[in-house]
Amino acid sequence: MGTIFVTCSQCRSRFQADEKHAGKSVPCPKCKNMLRIPLPEEGVKIHGGEMFDRGPKDTAGKVVLKPISRQQTRWSWKIAIPAFLGIAAFLVATWFLRGIFAATPSLSYAGLVLIAPFWVWGGYQILRDDEYEPYSGSSLWIRVSVVAVVYILLWPALDYILKMFGSPIDIYWWFLIAPPFLFVGGLAANATFELEPGDAFFHYAGFLILGILWRWLAGIGHLWNGGLFIHFT
Repeated sequence: MGTIFVTCSQCRSRFQADEKHAGKSVPCPKCKNMLRIPLPEEGVKIHGGEMFDRGPKDTAGKVVLKPISRQQTRWSWKIAIPAFLGIAAFLVATWFLRGIFAATPSLSYAGLVLIAPFWVWGGYQILRDDEYEPYSGSSLWIRVSVVAVVYILLWPALDYILKMFGSPIDIYWWFLIAPPFLFVGGLAANATFELEPGDAFFHYAGFLILGILWRWLAGIGHLWNGGLFIHFT
């Protein structure tokens, strides 16, 4: 006689039953739930390759279909580094052209428009989950554009609030001002790129810090000096 493996449908315990009990109802040794011992022919069957021999065949009669291979999803510096090189080059150019930016503070928006797509794309390449297939092609660039627009539009809103507080702004007020913006920016990255909430938060926070750095290099002013159009004194 052989052995039949049985799993209780109630407590999920596994046990072995003698083949002579096949087809009979017996109590589970653990929870006493009555269950039926399956017949040997009702067990799990492993099918051979005969189920997968259909489809286009070559002249030798072999199936020519191949399984779809999963794209390698691990990010590499070769993917993300062009974005950050572009940002670094722009920051260096800003330092040398800071007189122009300082004389025309409204150009700060133009600077953010140029920086945002690079940061959004590069940040996604680093922070995305390696377990998921990455976005690519038009789907990727549409998402990059959406997140970049949200990030850019948050700056005038932040500037408006800062002007309401006046200049200079006490550092403690940032604990009240910053969280809503971090939430909205992080939510945009989370919903668009499916980043983990913590990663989405850092994605937007990094852009916010980058914007502050760029404004300082351009000679336009710091956020804590009272808004986007405040000059250094």
